[in-house]
Parts: sequence; structure tokens; C-alpha cells
Amino acid sequence: MSSWQVRVEVKEAREIKGKGSNGLSDPIVSVQVRDQKQYTARFENTTAARWNHLFFFNFESSKEEMETTSIDVSLWDSQTFSDVLIGKYSLGCGFVYEKPQHELYKQWMALNNMEEFGTEVQAYLQISAWVLGENESAPSHTEGDDDGESNNFDESSMVI
Repeated sequence: MSSWQVRVEVKEAREIKGKGSNGLSDPIVSVQVRDQKQYTARFENTTAARWNHLFFFNFESSKEEMETTSIDVSLWDSQTFSDVLIGKYSLGCGFVYEKPQHELYKQWMALNNMEEFGTEVQAYLQISAWVLGENESAPSHTEGDDDGESNNFDESSMVI
């Protein structure tokens, strides 16, 4: 058994398909790793949101178990009585761990809701993710440090 830490930074969402009668949403993001789930703050009446929220998830497992663990990211329209799923995306911890420096940095994801809307994109979400083992640390980045395309909304730079 080894100790693992998954870090997920939810940066921003764009082009959120509004679920309210006014064409807007009250977006909130949930991130789940294994049995741990965490949430961002809620925005009201918008089609775009910027959170810059960093989540930490710690767990013990073998490397093989870690590689099959998923990082589930869901965008919700937060309602008074229940939240409505806008779209979701899942990443494998093994996929992130095999990346250089064990990170996926400032990547856009197309979110969809297969049950309701099929493959039609419901929003775009930018995240960074790190999967770190014992004695490993995340690389540091400065504010302007990216791959040149990450901040620019470009479908060719998305993780699909």
C-alpha cells in the first residue's frame, strides 16, 4: 500500500447551456475521487464562471488500484430543491500519473450529459490535475506559465 494525493484545480467554465427558464444557470462543480466528493462555490444566473478552486484528495492503495481510480468532474445547475446535472467528464488517475510531472495543466474539457442530451456539449471546463505518490511534489507554475494555448479557448487543445 502506498499513499496517494490527487489535486484538482477547477479554473473556469464557459459556454454553459442554461438550464433555467431565463437561459442561465447557477453553476457549481463537484469533484469526486473514490468515496470523497468536494464542491466549488455557487454562482448565480450566468453562462460562465471562474472558481480557481484547488481540491485535495488523499487515499491509500496499491499503484494498480490508483491507476484504475477515476477523477469525476461534474457541472451542476444548483437549484433550491435539487441540483440538475449539466455535464460531466471522467479522467483516470493512471492517465494523469503517466503525464510528464504527473500533471494535466490548464486543460479544457467538453462536458456532456449522455442521458439527457447525448454527445452534445453542454459546457467547457478548464482544470488542472495532479496525481502524486509518496515523496512526490507538484511542479510550480507562475501566473503566466502555460503552454501558450491553455488559456485560449480552443477546441483543438481540449482533452476529449
